[in-house]
Amino acid sequence: MKKKLILALFSVALAFTSEAQNLVSNPGFEAEMANWNRNLDTNSTVDATFDVSSSAYEGAYSFQANVKELGANPWDIMLMQDLETIKGEHYELSFFAKAEVEGVKIRPQFQNTTYTATDISLTKAWKAYKFPITAKEDNLQLVFQFFQKGVFYLDNLQVVVKEKPVKALITNGSFEKDTQGWVTMANDGANAKFTVLDSDAKDGTKSLTTLVLLPGKNTWSIASIVPFPAVKYKKYKLKFYAKSSSAGNRLKAQIQKTTYSPKDFTITSDWQAYEYVFSAKENNMEVAFQYLDSGLYYIDGVTMELLSKPKKKKTKKSKKK
Repeated sequence: MKKKLILALFSVALAFTSEAQNLVSNPGFEAEMANWNRNLDTNSTVDATFDVSSSAYEGAYSFQANVKELGANPWDIMLMQDLETIKGEHYELSFFAKAEVEGVKIRPQFQNTTYTATDISLTKAWKAYKFPITAKEDNLQLVFQFFQKGVFYLDNLQVVVKEKPVKALITNGSFEKDTQGWVTMANDGANAKFTVLDSDAKDGTKSLTTLVLLPGKNTWSIASIVPFPAVKYKKYKLKFYAKSSSAGNRLKAQIQKTTYSPKDFTITSDWQAYEYVFSAKENNMEVAFQYLDSGLYYIDGVTMELLSKPKKKKTKKSKKK
């Protein structure tokens, strides 16, 4: 009996701890609009309503915004809640959303005297979204801006503290800044189109798509390339997510500069994680993804992890005379 009681108390405490980690009050709108504020600028042409809907991802309710007429500014129509954030802490916003029209966008934003935002393109079905930030100041406000006409739904909003990420060795590996830091190429008679897609992603809200219409003469004819600060002889792990419109399409990940270390992958039609462990043959190398077959490829969440750190040089201590 005591064991059962202890286990029950432990389960309650664990559930309370997990719930306490979420900084958002009334995250699933089960208490309707309690704890949430709204900004509908009455001095402009705004015509919008905020309410709860029974079309929920989980529970009984979700939030619904019906935007019929826009204001002059993106911030004229906003859903808001004050949070107890701490400057310098790393947080992750996660939520489920959908819209009645495919492709319309919303803008989640953290603000006070500073502003950190991203634009997200919604689908007609419920889909999970994530937005990591490092708080620029205390007591940020979580805001959703509705700057396009349509009917929007939100549910299960979570803002939780996350372990601060280590400095990324790959620039823009989730393509949230489009192709910034990357070079794409199609040579030797190849025909390929590179696009950053904001409606199908594995990490964040965007992914890189490569439509190969005609492969080139060489394996390196079609490539997307990003540099990273390699240290010679050190061991690294390259990780990425990928999928293809045709299961079985081949993708080559190559570590290169004046030397070349390739590995071939057979890609499935669903998002899968792939890894490549290698030792750098020289300093300051590149990761090149090479597309070997016709079809549509998706890549996202490209990261590089240093597995062996450079040894510190021992300094000789001068002997006292």
